[in-house]
Amino acid sequence: MGSYKILMIFISVFEILYATLDALIVPKMFGKNSGAFALVLGKDAWLPNALLMPATLAYCTFFGTSMALFAVHFIYRYLAVTGSHLIKYHNNIVIAFLLLFPLIFGFFWYVLSSFTLGPFAGGDLFLRKHYLVDHDISLSEIYYVAYYFYVEDDYGNESINWNAVVGCSIQSVFIILSFGLIFYFGYKCYLHTKSSQSSTSSANINLQTQLFYALVFQTAIPVVLMHLPSTLNISIAFFNTSMDPLNQVLVCSISLYPALDPLPNFFIIKNYRVAILGFFGRKNKKINVIQVTGVNEGFMSTVSKF
Repeated sequence: MGSYKILMIFISVFEILYATLDALIVPKMFGKNSGAFALVLGKDAWLPNALLMPATLAYCTFFGTSMALFAVHFIYRYLAVTGSHLIKYHNNIVIAFLLLFPLIFGFFWYVLSSFTLGPFAGGDLFLRKHYLVDHDISLSEIYYVAYYFYVEDDYGNESINWNAVVGCSIQSVFIILSFGLIFYFGYKCYLHTKSSQSSTSSANINLQTQLFYALVFQTAIPVVLMHLPSTLNISIAFFNTSMDPLNQVLVCSISLYPALDPLPNFFIIKNYRVAILGFFGRKNKKINVIQVTGVNEGFMSTVSKF
């Protein structure tokens, strides 16, 4: 596995931190008209109130950074299967650069969310009007990131919230860039693996194929559980409508992502599968092969003992 394991460990740590943060802040989703809010309530969270706004922004940052993380993973897979000189002679530099990319990506996502999607007077008014009336909590105990596109004033007049439009647009560019890298290097990796089957050992081909498909399924999980529902949710808000059941589904599906995402590795990569079966006491059947070769006949018989 070589340095590839560093990237896999990085993803594992990322998902553990994401799951831990989710458990500590207990996020909620709320949507109404043109607003889609990620909420953290002080009475439900396990962190001090002083940390809840940064934690809410960090929660959204984990969401945005997930695709960038898988993008660099696909880049490394492609460099590895093609035997790139970057891997052969500058492997540590490549790993460092690939690990820095999602970190820098996440930093910009955090800052962008803070300045364009953070709390503001219009968002406070929205929550007073649509959320506080049905919940026993004060506004000072609510921390949020808001995709709120058409802000209402005290008299019901609407105006475009350009901060939300700009913030959402830039984040969309980030996501599209990540998906573009995933599709490009994933497709190139697939083509190279297929074309090199005749010139590469079957063992190596099997390993590369297992790693590739595990990564594909590992990437598909956050797409299905997080990005598609959230994109639909924000799009609905942009068209000034709402679908509250979708908010509840989104909360649950995001929480499932860190738990489900490692599973493709366990089921697809043989070494993981064997290790897990061994851990639970289900040892693979051992095959002892005895070869008997006749001196005159020149035949060979094989006896397999299970």
